[in-house]
Amino acid sequence: IITVSPFNAVEGHTGGTTGKSLVVFFTREDFNKRMAMLDHFKSRVGFEHREMRRATFNGQHIVPPKQKMKVFWRYNAACKQMIYSSFHLTEENMGYYVESLNKFKPQALDGFFMAMCDVASYIERHQIKLHFKPVAIFPTSETLTSAGRELLERVFMSKVYDQYASSEGAPFVTECKNQVLHMELASGVFEQMENDTKEILVTSFTSHGTPLIRYRIGDEMLLDSSGRKCSCGLEAPVVRQIHGRR
Repeated sequence: IITVSPFNAVEGHTGGTTGKSLVVFFTREDFNKRMAMLDHFKSRVGFEHREMRRATFNGQHIVPPKQKMKVFWRYNAACKQMIYSSFHLTEENMGYYVESLNKFKPQALDGFFMAMCDVASYIERHQIKLHFKPVAIFPTSETLTSAGRELLERVFMSKVYDQYASSEGAPFVTECKNQVLHMELASGVFEQMENDTKEILVTSFTSHGTPLIRYRIGDEMLLDSSGRKCSCGLEAPVVRQIHGRR
């Protein structure tokens, strides 16, 4: 479903976890709002986008197939962001990644959860001294595990803050300074399906190009129906746990 001209829209793609990748469209205002919500989430815990350095581990193809140099990263100057390839994270190459991180001294880490865990495990196993301490770590794309959180926080001596959204425009769930998950109500609504499962329906306020209304996204969450308040000061409803893919 496309409600806007594709020529004036921002095109997005789902990851294709459950089959063929879905193409969706956002208005430019939608896209800017979503980026602003992410920036606000990160600023609440001390990281200022475009003012502080960040290291990102993602699935972008940034390394040419025939490259022989042991350089598996590229610098995005506009965002003070070093992008690290997740495709080349082998035991043989890991030392080059850590050497680059120590030289770059990022003030935040973000991206694929398991990629960052692989790097953290390598640092711990080889007892490598780090020359930087991030203000925060923001895993994406994969379900956060308690063991992985403990590993990242132990190695990098920094707190991990989880988040939930989706490529097709689902609303946001983000962690506060207390590491408690909250719904970002300005981005949309979550509902628990009435089938005795933790599966959710999402309605997005930032997907006008391809509207998502009570969309069955295929993810599971455990919503907190007790109405409890978090001491962080955010009035947004609490999410007890993100389970990820059904």
